[in-house]
Amino acid sequence: MRFLSATLFVLSAASCAAPPSAVVLPSASPSATPAITASPAASATTPLAVFPSADPASLGTKQTIQRALHIPADQRVASYSSDPPTSGPHHERPATWSISDAPIPNEVFVHNLEHGGIVLVYNDLDPADVTRLRGLVTVLQRSTHPKLLLFPYQTLKEAKIAVLAWGWLLKLPEYDPAKIRGFIEAHYEGPDAPERSVP
Repeated sequence: MRFLSATLFVLSAASCAAPPSAVVLPSASPSATPAITASPAASATTPLAVFPSADPASLGTKQTIQRALHIPADQRVASYSSDPPTSGPHHERPATWSISDAPIPNEVFVHNLEHGGIVLVYNDLDPADVTRLRGLVTVLQRSTHPKLLLFPYQTLKEAKIAVLAWGWLLKLPEYDPAKIRGFIEAHYEGPDAPERSVP
């Protein structure tokens, strides 16, 4: 009698909860980067469903990529290829990966995108959903995706939340944790980001 040997595989699921030229305008004075504040207490052990990696092309819209030029801190960019921007000229100093109660200038957070991180912005979002969004970002930062930046964006239009990666944009009409996490999984330190290996 011939016997077939079976091998047991155990999968351990990790917890996860030709570009246009930009017009640069001088600013009267440098804009100070707002202070970054910690998010409300959120459990680092909050269980997250396993979310498989998705095809980047299926999550968000590909944007025209502008050149990653460094500009002085006293200059502003008049126009980007998208709103919010996902690439282009930026200041030399990025924001700290964190959660901010105050808006962060385009010229600052675009540098964060160049480093392969994900920027999340919101406007006119229900306070309860803001709390949920902050909690999700906190858990992901403490576990698998430290390079996340969240803050309010007062000029966000046609959406309540926008999730950004270098050259990619996802706009959402409401808080949708599955789509947010799917975008992050697909584009975090993605191949489009020029300096994705930089912390």
